[in-house]
Amino acid sequence: MSAGIGTPLRQAHWTRDESIDLLDHTSATLLTAQAGQFGDRLALIGNDHRGENQRLTYHQILEKARAIAAALLEHTRPGEHVALLVANVVEWPLIEYAAAMTGRVLVALNPQAGIDELRYTLANSEATMLLFTTSYRDRDLGAVIEAILPDCPLVRAAHSLDTVARWATESHDPAFEWPSVDPHTAAMLQYTSGTTGKQKGVLLAHRSMVNVARITLLTAGVEPGSVILSPFPQFHTAGCVTSTLGALAVGGTLVIVDRWNPTEVLATVEREGVSTILLVPAMLHGLLQTAKAGDIAPQTIPTILVGAASVPSSMIEKARELFGGTVLNVYGQTELSAPLTATRRDDSARGITTTVGRPLPQVECRIADPVTGHTQEVDVPGEICARGYQQMLGYFRDPEATARTVELDGWLHTGDLGSMDERGMITLTGRLKELIIRGGENISPNEVSDCLSGHPAVAQVVVVGIPDQRLGEIVAGVVVCNAATDHHALREDLERHCATHLAEYKVPQRWYFTDTLPTTASGKVRALEVRQMISDGTLRCETAAEASLDDRHPPSHRR
Repeated sequence: MSAGIGTPLRQAHWTRDESIDLLDHTSATLLTAQAGQFGDRLALIGNDHRGENQRLTYHQILEKARAIAAALLEHTRPGEHVALLVANVVEWPLIEYAAAMTGRVLVALNPQAGIDELRYTLANSEATMLLFTTSYRDRDLGAVIEAILPDCPLVRAAHSLDTVARWATESHDPAFEWPSVDPHTAAMLQYTSGTTGKQKGVLLAHRSMVNVARITLLTAGVEPGSVILSPFPQFHTAGCVTSTLGALAVGGTLVIVDRWNPTEVLATVEREGVSTILLVPAMLHGLLQTAKAGDIAPQTIPTILVGAASVPSSMIEKARELFGGTVLNVYGQTELSAPLTATRRDDSARGITTTVGRPLPQVECRIADPVTGHTQEVDVPGEICARGYQQMLGYFRDPEATARTVELDGWLHTGDLGSMDERGMITLTGRLKELIIRGGENISPNEVSDCLSGHPAVAQVVVVGIPDQRLGEIVAGVVVCNAATDHHALREDLERHCATHLAEYKVPQRWYFTDTLPTTASGKVRALEVRQMISDGTLRCETAAEASLDDRHPPSHRR
């Protein structure tokens, strides 16, 4: 079945849908084209690094980006890497466009990262220039940079955004002939979220980034000229690719939020007439709680795109009720320039609430047996693999890791588990490395966490496997509650809830309650860190007597 039409699939292999053409653009050439067509249209709203609100048209963005690009040409060499350690401010997309104009590779650094992580990523990136903000919220980034630069000898120059702001106002020759940049070459170096280990640098191409952002928004039915709000960190692909370049591609207005606050976001939605918003599940939950509390009247939001983690069906249904728009699931990863799949507006309610949709146009996707590598039959879980224009160029300076991830015939292994039905709809079931094997039975953490998310007392949950002498691993549920409650009584209620919906051996045998869960910048729960918190006793177990649990959940070698 291709393009959602034709004979139902028998094997879990979605062939490339060519319903949307690919553009041969960099973000800079696309900006030039859009400024030529929509020069006076408002393109960007947000605060600058001084905290002053800016409202820039397409023409103004183009002129400022060209001025910054002229400075980059003066201070760096062709193909060099320029690192950016900056919060969610309007200078971020300006520098992104400027780097694309010059053929410099932009290195997206996380201002929330610890000093050791920043030292590692900056040194690993081989950046020769660092652009930075001197502070991030209450953090003195200037002091952090001073501490790590001695360990990053390739960095020849470090400039604060005060300097960049000056560059943006300087005149440049309007007749200057800008370098010709091949859209197939590297545009950005992104570092993976690192839920399971040390971060790897992911090289993404201009053409991949521009097209995946454009195709995602077109597939979601985002109207031309839409006002699009992004609370995502700009250093993440959901911010600098899907949101920034997606808004550019539809000739829309991007609203950058510099700090997540549900009340302020809802006020911004009303004030700016936001028609599309991109969120992670925890953000959507915050908006729902704020709207339900009556702190601010809920506004109609025609399109809500939610990704980065599984979205409980109950949350999608509540969002549709309160905000009156279409809630769509998207799924992807950094190695694919962000989204790979999305639900569609004409999908059934069940499809939207229980799957992450079909592959986007122009990408091929299949479900592979994790052991043999063969394509699975429909509805049989396996590893999600993708092949197409949007995949990474490779891991930076790590050919072995690239070879482990991308096969010789081009298939990229995501490490995520899922199944594909006869319509091509994909259901996530977990991470390959996070699969829990209890007494010989394979258990998907996502299946259990999705079940728990349907309980009204649960705000957020992660399910992990923890070591057990007798069974190898057992299932542990770590829960953030919606409100203060008796944990003992809630545990019993959650066990009954799981027993109603899951096989006995899948019901968690250990229960932990916490106020917050550690997450990556993209909103994914750090499962490795949660397991470590359980191991070192940071989380207190709320479980009944061991014997009774083992009696109820014996090792199962039969269904």
